[in-house]
Amino acid sequence: MTELRTAIEPHAALLAADRAGHDEASDLVGLAAKMWAAGKAGDEERFLRLDIEFHRRVLLASGNEMFVRLQDLVAEVLTGRHKHHLMPHHPHEEALRLHAEVAQAIQRHEGERARLAMVQLMEQAFEEMRSLWEQTAEPVRLSRSVARPPR
Repeated sequence: MTELRTAIEPHAALLAADRAGHDEASDLVGLAAKMWAAGKAGDEERFLRLDIEFHRRVLLASGNEMFVRLQDLVAEVLTGRHKHHLMPHHPHEEALRLHAEVAQAIQRHEGERARLAMVQLMEQAFEEMRSLWEQTAEPVRLSRSVARPPR
């Protein structure tokens, strides 16, 4: 499921930058700011709710009906990471910055920047999970490769 998410969400961010309305994009920026505050405060439950809502709204803003249908899958992945302690207690500053960058790029209609920031966000999530797995000596089964369009 995580690999499917990493294949879809960067493209959803790219589409959202083209298709999101002003209010929709501003709401994403606001959500990123609330995530920053919750993350810095160590409020894991609030951060998770906001994170799920952030990614749901990126999928919705993409305007792609098939991507929108994946919002429950994304929520499940994020909830599972939280439930299985595959997220740090305090989100890494880089992850917080990347959420803000995705939102700002969508707001500015900078599709490629939004896509690249989402790719970096997916890579950051893999690294967080890999690091936590290594600490608990559980096997890592995820590929580090993230969907990138051919050149």
